[in-house]
Amino acid sequence: EDSRRFFRELVIKNKGDFWKAITDWTVKVAGYLKEGNIQQRINILVNTGIMKRAVDWSEDGNCKKQEREKEQLDWLMEKLDLSLLDYRGSRERFEAIVKSAHMISGLAILNLIVYQNQNTEKILEEFNLKMDILRSGADPRK
Repeated sequence: EDSRRFFRELVIKNKGDFWKAITDWTVKVAGYLKEGNIQQRINILVNTGIMKRAVDWSEDGNCKKQEREKEQLDWLMEKLDLSLLDYRGSRERFEAIVKSAHMISGLAILNLIVYQNQNTEKILEEFNLKMDILRSGADPRK
């Protein structure tokens, strides 16, 4: 819940720019990981919701997951600057863009935990590259 609130604060701070908010969230979590020990890393993994999302991805048909996702997507559709997303009026396309960005972010954070900051810059570069690829098909300004 703290992670969701923090992400929402970043969406508002960045005036609805989803791309900036997801990047800021990932970089901020990476900073926390760099400062922490193993137990703190595990706590960050749990507190950011990445573990919950990993479980959700593996459990199809989970009603709570679906309710949580619907509520999150409704909030994002209301707060994001939708001119920055080429979702073509399709909720399914919007959902695919948002989920893809969160998965890219989650994978970057998992890599940061696995490699224990040995390759922080490289992992964040890869994150930015993957986000650029996603944006190239999902941001009408690109």
